[in-house]
Amino acid sequence: GASSVPTSAVPRSRAFVGFLLASAWMAAAYTLFGAMLYDSLAAGLASAPGLIAEGVLNSAIAIVAAGILQKTPLGRH
Repeated sequence: GASSVPTSAVPRSRAFVGFLLASAWMAAAYTLFGAMLYDSLAAGLASAPGLIAEGVLNSAIAIVAAGILQKTPLGRH
C-alpha cells in the first residue's frame, strides 16, 4: 500500500550516520594531507581531534537544520 511518508525522506539516524561517515573521511583526508604537507605524521595527527570535533558538530547542526527545513515549504516537495 501507499505510505504516508515521502519516499525522499531519510530517517534521521541514517542521515546522521551518513554525515558522520563524511566527516570521518574529511578528518582522515585532512590528517593525511597535513602529514604530507608538513612531512610529519605527528603534525598531521595534531589536527585530528579538532577535525573530529568539527565533523561531529557539523553533523549535528546539519541534522537539526534538515529537520527545520523539512517543516517549511522547501521540505514539502
